[in-house]
Amino acid sequence: SGVALMEGGYPFHPKLIVIGGAERVSIAIGSGNLTISGWHKNAELWTFAHADENQTPRLIGDVARFLNQLIDGRIQLSSTVVPAVSQIAELLTRFEATDDGPTAVSTLDGPIINYLPEGPVDEFRVYSPFFDRRLNALEALRERLLPEHLEIRLQRTTDVDGALLNPW
Repeated sequence: SGVALMEGGYPFHPKLIVIGGAERVSIAIGSGNLTISGWHKNAELWTFAHADENQTPRLIGDVARFLNQLIDGRIQLSSTVVPAVSQIAELLTRFEATDDGPTAVSTLDGPIINYLPEGPVDEFRVYSPFFDRRLNALEALRERLLPEHLEIRLQRTTDVDGALLNPW
């Protein structure tokens, strides 16, 4: 076990699971914490990718690049974490991409919004338990995507200013 901290001493909180060996690997990237709520109770999202000698989605290489950025980047990793992250990144780089599929980006590459396509788009759906206080991120997404139709869904436990959200 170890610690990963961002600038300012804030905890680093990605959710990535890698299970693999020399012949195949599976990864899961998601929002669920390693808790009962995170795996069974909350409405969480997960993306899975699987690779073997015949078929490897680009996402596998993206995750390897991300892990290497962790080692060399702004995230402070305790000495016990670095060898494990390095070993997993090396494992993933053994699988050469054969398919496009989804792309992984992180804030280590800069603001994630810069990697989204520019609109107009037909439809934009937001389902989030968290919103910034003034809904600035939602407004930035709307300005970038210019959706013809916008749908916002809230979890029962979502804390958001209804008066600000109402015009949406």
